[in-house]
Amino acid sequence: MEASVSLSDFSPVLAHDILQKKLGPRQVAQQFLYCPAPGCEFAVECLGGDERKLEGPGGTGNSKSNEEKIRKLAKQSLDKYIHYYERWIGNHNSRKKALADIEELQTKHLEKLRDIHYCTMSQLQFIKDALVQVAECRRILKWSYAYGYYFPENEPAKNEFFEYIQGEAEMNLERLHGSVEQELSKHSSKEAPPTEFTSYSAKVVDLTKVTRAYFQNLGTALANGLTDGN
Repeated sequence: MEASVSLSDFSPVLAHDILQKKLGPRQVAQQFLYCPAPGCEFAVECLGGDERKLEGPGGTGNSKSNEEKIRKLAKQSLDKYIHYYERWIGNHNSRKKALADIEELQTKHLEKLRDIHYCTMSQLQFIKDALVQVAECRRILKWSYAYGYYFPENEPAKNEFFEYIQGEAEMNLERLHGSVEQELSKHSSKEAPPTEFTSYSAKVVDLTKVTRAYFQNLGTALANGLTDGN
């Protein structure tokens, strides 16, 4: 039976636990940028598998060739680390911005919108709901990039599936975040047509539901080991 993951349950601990169950502690440890193995002096990824592992200090073989391999692997590791870290920190900062927007919405904008569009506070709840969803999804997306960084490269089909469902979730999140952050400003003007605000409300409510569903699917897929149900 497939495990269903609540959005509020997804965390770095869950991502780590999923990989531990799938790969085992030793293989997870071997994916780190800096090798955590006792006595290992290489500041590159441990590759796993004797046929691919570089010789350590004091070993036999061509030292210049090994040094070149180490430099190449170090660059690859650094490029990979930067790729995932930039996306991790980007979503981290976007989540902080969404949380700040929620506070600003409640203290500055809701009353103004109520007066402009002659609506009740409950009718404006969709804006806060959307921002709360954005903040929650940014948290999940942030840690999904940590999951992706440690995911083994010897399972290309699952890696491709992971990148697909992550990309679909991220695309819908960007649409929602853009709507609630950028489009809201034009509806805060006294000249804004009431009919357009009604359409905007329906659009944001729909995007919030769709985005929540995509991230629910992402969390469930990760919990089930990235099986697509086929």
